Amino acid sequence: MQEALSKVGDFFGIDHSFIFSYNKEVEVLIRENEWTATGEKTETDRKKETPISELSWFFKQLQTKPYYMTHVDELPEEAKPEEISALSKQAKTLLFYPLSIEKRLLGATVFFSVNQKKDWSQDEILQLGVITKLIAEVAYRIQQQRMIIKAEQKSTAMAMIITANHEINQPLTIIRGYTDKLQNKFQDAEYDNYFGEIYNSIEKIQKIIESMSRIKQIDFEKYIDNDEKIKLPKN
Repeated sequence: MQEALSKVGDFFGIDHSFIFSYNKEVEVLIRENEWTATGEKTETDRKKETPISELSWFFKQLQTKPYYMTHVDELPEEAKPEEISALSKQAKTLLFYPLSIEKRLLGATVFFSVNQKKDWSQDEILQLGVITKLIAEVAYRIQQQRMIIKAEQKSTAMAMIITANHEINQPLTIIRGYTDKLQNKFQDAEYDNYFGEIYNSIEKIQKIIESMSRIKQIDFEKYIDNDEKIKLPKN
C-alpha cells in the first residue's frame, strides 16, 4: 500500500498522503500507510488513533460526499483549526475520499499539497476516485482477513480457557491440601509468613480461574504496545 501511495503521489503531484481505517466498535479513525514526497518522518506528536469526536467535520464529509477538496485557508467555519491540524499541520490544499464498500464506510484516503496551493483537475479527481475504489477493495479484503484471524484467535482462546480451568484447578487443589497438612505439622510462628504467602497466591490464582470460568464471549483489550490480552469479567 505504501508503494501504491508513492506512485500515486508522484503522478498526481501529491506531497503527503495516508489512509484512515475506521474502527466502528470504538469509534476511532486509525492512521495507516502514511507517505510523504520528501521521505521525511511526519509529525511525531500526532496520534495514530483519533476519536471520531475530534474529527467531527471531517467524518461528516466522509458520510455525505463522494470526495472533498478545498484549500485549507478556505475551509468552512465548522472545520475547527485543531481538527485540520490533526490531519496535517503543513497542508495548503486538502483532498480526501471515503473508502467504502456497498455503502459500508471502511475509512478514507487523504491527500495533501504542502508546498503550494493546488487545484487538481476534474479528470485527476475522477482518476484518484477510481484509485480510491481499488484501495477500498484491498482494505475490505484485509479487514475480512483480520476478522477471520480474530475469530480464530477467540476460538483458540476459549479452548485454552476451558483447558486451563481444568488443568490448573486440579493441581491447585492438591497444593492447597498439602499446604494445610504442612501448616498443621509446622505450627511455628516463623513459618506463618511463608504459609500466608502461599495461601494468598493460591487465592489469587483461584480468583483468576473463577473470572475465566465466567467468560461467555471472548473480548480482547490492549495490554502493552500493540499486544492484546483477554478481558476478564470484573468481580
